[in-house]
Amino acid sequence: MIKDLLRKLDELETQATPLRNQRDKLNDEAQRWVEKRNQLNEEVRRLKEEATKLKNRRDDLNHKVQELKKPREKAKSHLELKRAEASKIKENLRFLQKQVSKKETVVRHQIKALDWKLQTTPLTPSEERQIVSQVKTLETQLVIYDQLRKIKNRLIEYYGEIETAKAQIKSLHEQLSGYAQESQACHTKMLGLIQQADAVKLEADKAHKAFLEIKQRADKVHQAYVKVMSQVKDVERQIKQIDASVKLEQIRKAVEARDELSKVVSEKLKRGEKLTFEEFKLLMAKGNI
Repeated sequence: MIKDLLRKLDELETQATPLRNQRDKLNDEAQRWVEKRNQLNEEVRRLKEEATKLKNRRDDLNHKVQELKKPREKAKSHLELKRAEASKIKENLRFLQKQVSKKETVVRHQIKALDWKLQTTPLTPSEERQIVSQVKTLETQLVIYDQLRKIKNRLIEYYGEIETAKAQIKSLHEQLSGYAQESQACHTKMLGLIQQADAVKLEADKAHKAFLEIKQRADKVHQAYVKVMSQVKDVERQIKQIDASVKLEQIRKAVEARDELSKVVSEKLKRGEKLTFEEFKLLMAKGNI
């Protein structure tokens, strides 16, 4: 029977070895898929983190764009107002320009000539009144010229404000455009990173699926291995039990043999026969001497 058990034990161990090797190989492969999956997930995390930074930068730039639109619109309104006011002033200027038919220098020269004539030439009352009337008419022209100068100065001021507003609008627009372009660049790059993250995540999911499949196979092989090893332990337990039984039987037989020998030696002693040293020791051990 012991031979049959030993033969069965060899057979079971022969079955267990390839199962253990196959299980370990599958577990190693599963671990490689886990490592690949973890690396890919880490790459996904890094890409998403970078995409989030770009999103925050884009949103910050968009906020700046919105903030710049307010002063730009205000500057545009101010520009339109100044243009409208300048247009009214130009209309008034053209109207006054139509009221004068001579150059200011000619008018002043004529007034000076008429004043000289009044002072140096004997005139009749009628002629004097006529000259005084002419002087007043010419002086009205000078008043208009004075008004024209003031209006032109005001117009120059308005043109200056208009150019200032245009320069401000241009500056704000350039800043706004710069922020908008950078925002668009961030947005485009962010979308690219998200697409990369999605692609890498797909690979990570595939790696995880492969890991689960390999791990499932490894677990099945392990179950088969455990089943075989359970049988191995059972056979080993039977062998130990048989070994123990054999030893007990050997001990029992040895004790019986000694008891029988002790009886023989005791009878020999009673008969007065000479005992050997070993026989004497046996009787001493049994307490018969």
